[in-house]
Amino acid sequence: MLKLLNVNPPEYYPIIDKLFAGRIKEAVEAFGASLEELTVLVQPEERVLNLIFLLKVRGLRRFLSMDIDPFVYGLLEKLASDATETLGKVYGVRFSISGFKVVDEGPEETHSGKVPKLIVNGPEEIKGTLERLGKGLIITLREWNVEFSALAVTVPFEEPHVLTIVLKMDRLLPPEEKGNLEKKVRHKARTYLKTLTRRVFPLEVKIIDPEDRTLASILKRKVEIEKAAEELAQSEEVRELMSLLGKGTLDS
Repeated sequence: MLKLLNVNPPEYYPIIDKLFAGRIKEAVEAFGASLEELTVLVQPEERVLNLIFLLKVRGLRRFLSMDIDPFVYGLLEKLASDATETLGKVYGVRFSISGFKVVDEGPEETHSGKVPKLIVNGPEEIKGTLERLGKGLIITLREWNVEFSALAVTVPFEEPHVLTIVLKMDRLLPPEEKGNLEKKVRHKARTYLKTLTRRVFPLEVKIIDPEDRTLASILKRKVEIEKAAEELAQSEEVRELMSLLGKGTLDS
């Protein structure tokens, strides 16, 4: 799911991959940033799996107006709780967050006044195109008198290369107004892309306002979590790994 996922000990890779990595990546990308690398240290202690996370991201600190650490801690705590309630119940195991560190590899930028931030993430060979697209959209949005604080234009480094445009608003938008703005931004982005590149990208537009529930919707998809946990529970390797917990046979 995530190319640059490192898990130590590696025996726990399938568990971290299915129950944590994908949702962390999706949550980071929902805010116009990218997850560059995820390293997880698993420390078994009796029937508890203590987890330490190192997240290397790009652009998250620039896009979030809140402190980044509480955001990440809340996300990890929710994922650990879900893992305990699903796979943990099968084997009597609890997942616990023992620590985390976030390294934002994006450049630190200062902005004065009401100048919106432009955040661009993507493969180096198309980064110039993404920057020109973002600058063009900012000019258009100003002409439309749209009040916004940030615009993110991102394309994942790995397949599928879906172009995502995230617009962070200064005020709460009624659903109809938000839907109309999404359509207008999508149409304008496609128009710009035709003049900027011959490459065709699947395109997504997301608008985040002060009461946005994007992150909440990612975290509440219980059915997907339960399905992943069920698949893991059927794995002979996972079953054997879980049976060893608390017996002193694994190095922590």
